[in-house]
Amino acid sequence: MIARDPLPGEENSRGVVPIWAITFADLMTLLMSFFVLLFSFSSLEAEKFKEVAGSMRAAFGVAGLAPAPRPAPGTGAAMPGPDASAEELDLVERLRRAVEQAGLGKQGTARVTGRGVALRLDGEAAFESGSADLTPEVLPLLDRIARVAEANPGEIEVEGHTDDVPIATERYPSNWELSAARAGSAVRYLAWRGLPASRIKAIGYADSRPIASNTSDESRARNRRVEFLFVNAAVPTGTAGVESATPAGPRSAAGR
Repeated sequence: MIARDPLPGEENSRGVVPIWAITFADLMTLLMSFFVLLFSFSSLEAEKFKEVAGSMRAAFGVAGLAPAPRPAPGTGAAMPGPDASAEELDLVERLRRAVEQAGLGKQGTARVTGRGVALRLDGEAAFESGSADLTPEVLPLLDRIARVAEANPGEIEVEGHTDDVPIATERYPSNWELSAARAGSAVRYLAWRGLPASRIKAIGYADSRPIASNTSDESRARNRRVEFLFVNAAVPTGTAGVESATPAGPRSAAGR
């Protein structure tokens, strides 16, 4: 004799769970999971969602680039652009490590630009005020830059930049001479470390490429810098890619 399911409200003296109750429990579990998922999407940060999506694409073999990892604060790294290639991201990471290992983590930043990968170094880390002689502290970094360059074919441009404070000495009549001499000092050292002269060049921009407004000591300190650009072969030569800034009027103090 085939046993029937007890009707709703009918006493089940044998304690058997009716089939409809199992189906109902499954439905409730699915509904609860659905609403938990909706809630998680409503409170998920966009950046975390991109990271999860990238991980899912990688796990299932779907084409596409996962978002690049965010560098830790104070590591001397700048966020690469969304169109950066894997080779550029790798070069940014190696330059970041070079800056850290040289003990200049807060004075150098690596980033991807429209023309390649650039390493920006504060002027005070490389030169004394009004001088183009390399400081002993910057030499370990230049050694590491030379080793990185050996593994990356292509041209390297070294750019010297100053603030807008004029300088007028017998050796450096203007900031043009000072910025060019500073870039030249770095290039000579890289050549001494074995880089071919055909791959490196020195460029002096004086105060013509500011990245800050030159209206305070802090902003002028930002403009005093040296940049090492690992140039992409497919793009024309020029500046390493600087942020626009409104130049202030000339200053009468001694140049730096």
